[in-house]
Amino acid sequence: MSRKLSMGWAVLAGVVVATAPARAQTSGPETPPAAEESEAGPEGEDRPASPLEFEWDAGLHIHGKWDYLHVKIGGDVQNDTAGFVNTDSAEEILGTPIDDGVEWRRARVYAQGMLFRHLDFKLRFDLTADNPPSVQDAYFSLVNLPIPTAGFTFGRFRAPLGLDGYTAADDTVFMERSLMSEAFLPSRNTGLMLHGHLPNRRIRWSVAALQPQANAIDLSDTDNLGWSARFAWAFTVGKKKRTLVHLGTDFWRRNVDTTIEYATRPESHIAPFFVDTGDVTADSSDITVFEGAVQRGRWKVMGEYAFTKVKNDDRQDSLTFHGFYVQGSTFLTGETAPYRSARGTFTRPHPRRSFRKGGLGALELGLRFSRIDLTDNAIQGGILSNWSAALNWHLTYHTKLMFNTILATLKGADPVGIFQMRLQVAF
Repeated sequence: MSRKLSMGWAVLAGVVVATAPARAQTSGPETPPAAEESEAGPEGEDRPASPLEFEWDAGLHIHGKWDYLHVKIGGDVQNDTAGFVNTDSAEEILGTPIDDGVEWRRARVYAQGMLFRHLDFKLRFDLTADNPPSVQDAYFSLVNLPIPTAGFTFGRFRAPLGLDGYTAADDTVFMERSLMSEAFLPSRNTGLMLHGHLPNRRIRWSVAALQPQANAIDLSDTDNLGWSARFAWAFTVGKKKRTLVHLGTDFWRRNVDTTIEYATRPESHIAPFFVDTGDVTADSSDITVFEGAVQRGRWKVMGEYAFTKVKNDDRQDSLTFHGFYVQGSTFLTGETAPYRSARGTFTRPHPRRSFRKGGLGALELGLRFSRIDLTDNAIQGGILSNWSAALNWHLTYHTKLMFNTILATLKGADPVGIFQMRLQVAF
């Protein structure tokens, strides 16, 4: 590997040593002192000297004395290192070099919370140069409405599409999302969304009207609105109800003025794009996703299939592109990835024996096969297949080391080997 790559690994090793908590450290923040009985609410006669309380608990928390305000200030950083082998054949087809590299994948700060018990909000900035625009999230949500099973969100937010696509970047098993998720599913858009669940909370639903923004799907014009919908159903089976089953379907409609483009990297953000349709003349684009997962204890299997139809009035037939992935993962140390019923996704676990308390942390293994086909009729965007293996070391809930080995095969080229590592701190 290159000298730059070797230096990157050395830097990461230094950061790990510097950021690892001392083994003798206490298990958590101290419990804040209880408010004195004389501190009455807004309608009381006695008012506290300060209406706010400050607390550090995996982020700075600001509480209003009378329960009308709660704000959390936090952030996350991800530093990636990647090396590539056997690249000559792929470089010849792509016409671009495939170089080793180090990058700050994400470096984000955010403020989120609730006002007056009915208004959730979130404002998040990304400080890295490779993730424009800098404002990632900026939205309000009306919650705890007279209809308790429904909510309303407006602003800039991640579109709720796909199990892999809607999972938070800090919670994924692999360093990057699957080929189909990166190519077809949008990241963040501006608009409004109705969302909620049925009374039993097993079925989550969302319907959104959104304006396209810069993301993996490149639109030449961002004036046209589109809409999306997601339905996710989670339930348990078996005599002891130990097996969780997740099923879902998603739809994403975009009206396009001139052209649309789909492209993706081989599940490494440092790599160049391996498949790319280029600008495709279109009037609209329809994306349909089918998602599913089964989890039993420390074992989890999940997969999705997506296809997109690109329509143009000048063509008699629409173009169709496909993608899918299947992945499995397990915790060698016995943990279970929690299911977030509020989003219909999985999240990262709390290690049973945290490194912070002198334990090993949680060790997670993952294996994924992913494939995408961006070729149809005159559009020769390419076909790419990926085998990805992951070893994740969750030192604590907030600190994780990720190691990925990838075999990426571009049709017509020899397989490219990718070895990459991530240091993640999220709080």
